[in-house]
Amino acid sequence: MINEPPIKNSVLRSIIKFINNRECLVILGPHLLSNKEGKSINAQLNTYLVDELEDDVKYYDEEGFLSFDQSFRDAEIKDCIKIFFDDLEPNTLYEKIAEIPFSTIINTAPDKTLNKVFDQKGKGYDYDYYIKPEDGDEFVKEHIKKHATYIYNIFGDYENMDSMILTHKDLFDYLQSIISTTNLNIKNQLEKVETVLFFGFSFDKWYFQLLLWIMEIKEKRAKMPDIKQANIKEFYSSEFKVKFFDVETASVIIDQLYQAKLNGEIVEQEPILFQPQLFMSYNWEDESNEMANNIEKTLPDHGISLIRDKKHLGYGDLIKTFMNRINEANGAIVIISDAYLKSKNCMYELTSLYIGDQKDEESNEDVAALKKDNTKRKEAFRNRIFPIYMTDAKIFDDKDIQKYQDIWTILMKEKGAEADPNKPGFKEYLEEFQVIQQIEKNFTEVIMLLKGLNGTTPESHINSGFKELIDLIKQRF
Repeated sequence: MINEPPIKNSVLRSIIKFINNRECLVILGPHLLSNKEGKSINAQLNTYLVDELEDDVKYYDEEGFLSFDQSFRDAEIKDCIKIFFDDLEPNTLYEKIAEIPFSTIINTAPDKTLNKVFDQKGKGYDYDYYIKPEDGDEFVKEHIKKHATYIYNIFGDYENMDSMILTHKDLFDYLQSIISTTNLNIKNQLEKVETVLFFGFSFDKWYFQLLLWIMEIKEKRAKMPDIKQANIKEFYSSEFKVKFFDVETASVIIDQLYQAKLNGEIVEQEPILFQPQLFMSYNWEDESNEMANNIEKTLPDHGISLIRDKKHLGYGDLIKTFMNRINEANGAIVIISDAYLKSKNCMYELTSLYIGDQKDEESNEDVAALKKDNTKRKEAFRNRIFPIYMTDAKIFDDKDIQKYQDIWTILMKEKGAEADPNKPGFKEYLEEFQVIQQIEKNFTEVIMLLKGLNGTTPESHINSGFKELIDLIKQRF
C-alpha cells in the first residue's frame, strides 16, 4: 500500500489540461515493469538470458549490458528473447496507463506489453520503433497518425534483433546512429506537445541523459517523480529544466491520473480519422480539367482530401508558392496530357515532386540526404505519385519522349541567350530561367519513371468511379 501523499491539485489540473488538449507525452522507463525483487524489465531479461545460456553470455549488472559471441545473436539469444517477451504480461500500472489518453507514449524498453493492453481493451493505436539505419543519411519519413495514441519504442522492438540494444557495442552503434540521423521522426511528435512526463526511470545513466539532449527535452515542460539523490536532481533541474513531483513513486501519479479519467476530468479522445491529402497537378485544357472535376467530386467521399488550384489558390496569391505545395501534400494525382508535358507550370510541379522541396535547400537536411541517394529519390517519387494518362500523352515511345525533351532543351537555350543582368526585370527573368532549367534537366528521367508505372485509361477510371485509384491511395497511406 502506497502511503505517499497525493500530488498537488494545481499540478494535477495542469497535467489534465495538457492531456485533454493532446499536448502531453509520456516516456516509460524499464522500472515500470519491475518484478517483486525490484528488477527492471531490462535486468530481468539479462538475468533470464544468463540463466538460459549460462557460460555463453556474461552480464555486467552495474552497466546493464551483456557480452556474448555475435554468432549467438540470431540463434539462441533471439529465441530466448522472444520466449521471454511473449510470456510477459502487463501489470496494473500498464492497465491504468492504457486508460489515460496520452497522445504519444515513448517506451524505452523493447517490449510490446503496453501494446498487449491496448489490444485486449480493443483500443486503437499506432505503433513504431527505432531501428538503426544502414547509413547516417537515411531519410526518415514522418509518422502519419491514424489513431488517438502513438506508441513508439525508442530502443527497438524485441521481434527485430537488429533494433535490440543488448551489448555496449549495440549502445554505441545506436547513439552514433541516432545522433547522425537527419530526421528522428519521434521529434516531430515531441514538437507538438507542451509537457513530458517520465515514469519508471533510473536517471543516473549517462546514455539516458544524452538521449534527452538529442530529443531536446529541455525545450518542454518536463516532470519526473522526485528523486533522493540531490546531485542528480540538481543536474536535471539545471540542464533539462525538469520539475519534480512531490512524490517519489510513479504509481501515485499514474493512479491519480487514472482516477481523474474515471471521474470524467480526462476526456477520451476520438480516434483520428486520417485523411491523406493529395495535390492535383493538371493542365487546364478541357479534357484534363473535366477529369480533375470528376476526381474532386468522388475522392473526398472516400476520406481523401485534395489540394486544387481552383479551390486553394486565392486571389493575389503567388502561383509558384502554391505550386510548391506539391511537396507538402502526402502525394500527388498527376493528370498527364500532351499539353501538360509542354506546360511550364505543370512540369515545374512534376519535377518538383521528383527532386523535393528546394525552398530552403541548405538547411533542409532531409532533402539533402534524399538527393544523395538516387534510388531512394526514385522510390519516394513512385510512392507519392498517382498518374492518370490522357489519350494524347505520348510518353510510351522513346522517340516521342525525346521530342518533348527537345522542346525544353531548345527553350532553355533560347532563354539563356536572353540573359542580361543590366536589363530591368532580371530577377524575374532569372526565376523563370531556373524553372525551365529544372524541367529540362529532369524531364527525361521523370518521364521514364512515369512510363514504368502501370496506368488505366481515363474512361476506365470514370466508369469504375476511380476505384483503382482510391484503392491504391488507401493501400499506400
